[in-house]
Amino acid sequence: MSNRYLNAAWQVNGLTTAEKFVLVRFADRADDHGRSYAGGTSMARDCEIDRRTFFRIVKKLTQMGLIERKTEAQGNGFGTTTTRLTSRLFEAPASDTSEPPTEPEVQPDESGDPAPEPETSADVIPHPTLELVPEEPVTEQVDHFEDAWQQFPRRKGIRSGKKKSREIYDRIIKRGDATHTEILSGILRYASYCDQTGALAKDMSTWLNGAHWNDEIEPSETSQQIPSSRMTADQARNQRTDQAIRDTWQKLQAEKECARSAPNLIPKGS
Repeated sequence: MSNRYLNAAWQVNGLTTAEKFVLVRFADRADDHGRSYAGGTSMARDCEIDRRTFFRIVKKLTQMGLIERKTEAQGNGFGTTTTRLTSRLFEAPASDTSEPPTEPEVQPDESGDPAPEPETSADVIPHPTLELVPEEPVTEQVDHFEDAWQQFPRRKGIRSGKKKSREIYDRIIKRGDATHTEILSGILRYASYCDQTGALAKDMSTWLNGAHWNDEIEPSETSQQIPSSRMTADQARNQRTDQAIRDTWQKLQAEKECARSAPNLIPKGS
């Protein structure tokens, strides 16, 4: 191996990776006179390329004048090929190994602190203009029908016709025939009536179509009262619920009476 030829091969520029690898391998196996006796098969194996690619690269390096190939015939019918690295190897353009220019040092000012570097157009980063967009108020959507559906009494322990009932409910609200509060109050009165009398509850769609939220059903005062000593927790809760419904109904009745008598209290001619 000749370090002189090896270093020169590494400095050659303008070759592909495979071409430079073959040239460096020739220099690595050359003697002090630049001669290499390596065969094509072993060289291709060392460079991990096929023989066809190797001989194509050898042809290019020969055309560039970096190597010379000479085959000498022997008496047994075989020949020996010698590859010689030429002096052109030392004249080939070398790779740029110069160091990049260094930036001038920043001289400190009188206070001892380094002077600020001048800003260039590349250093200035424009700040994007942010436009504040007011947030829209989020309104909670309340499903009033679902509330009414859950409060409506079951018919034989089940509720059916929810889709049809919703369509009728939405139509009533849209036309302004009743408000959700009015319908819900009517449902509570009707549920109390069914619980106390044992009446079979109508389907909700039938009840809505008949506008039964206007029915003034007075809760029964003669419902059987269970002594508190024999009352279970569920029975006590149901009795408190019934009492609350009766109180609500009585309050609504009192408000209606006040509304009816209010016009009579206004002096005539006023």
